[in-house]
Amino acid sequence: NKIVYALSIVLPAMFELMFIRCKQDALTGVKTKEAVKVYLPDADSARKGVVDGANSYSVDTTDNSVSFPINIYRGGFSDFTEFAVDVEVDNSNIAGYIQSGLLPANTVTLDAADYTLAATDTVFYTNGIMKGAITPRIKIDSLSKYSGKYVALGVTLKSAGQVDVNTSMNKVVLYFNVN
Repeated sequence: NKIVYALSIVLPAMFELMFIRCKQDALTGVKTKEAVKVYLPDADSARKGVVDGANSYSVDTTDNSVSFPINIYRGGFSDFTEFAVDVEVDNSNIAGYIQSGLLPANTVTLDAADYTLAATDTVFYTNGIMKGAITPRIKIDSLSKYSGKYVALGVTLKSAGQVDVNTSMNKVVLYFNVN
């Protein structure tokens, strides 16, 4: 009886200690209510998906371009296998955003010859997040014709293989001051 009594106290304490030391693997980052959907976290902002490129860019002096990463997240806790996301340019909101004041009045849409945008990007699991990035590359040499203006480029998530796209958070407009 003494052995059974001792085990009834010691075993639960051992199990509790084991589980306290275990770290739960959880996704972090922007959350959405939709499980297992891919989305652009910048689309869910007070600025209605308008992204100021001045906040995050990198200059590549080798190919003379500027890159602006736009995050892609996938919500949910199911499969952590990487997958491809199809993206495309969609400038349909730019004129309305200028009219409503979400973009500066002297904003113009980038010409297609002035940037490159990969048609496919990859979302993968890293540091607790299913994340990828759309990265438009703007040709620096072509920016002189926009001197004194802001330029804008609309981007949308078109599809994501076996994962659904959150259609309420799949469009953003990147803009920046050329000067």
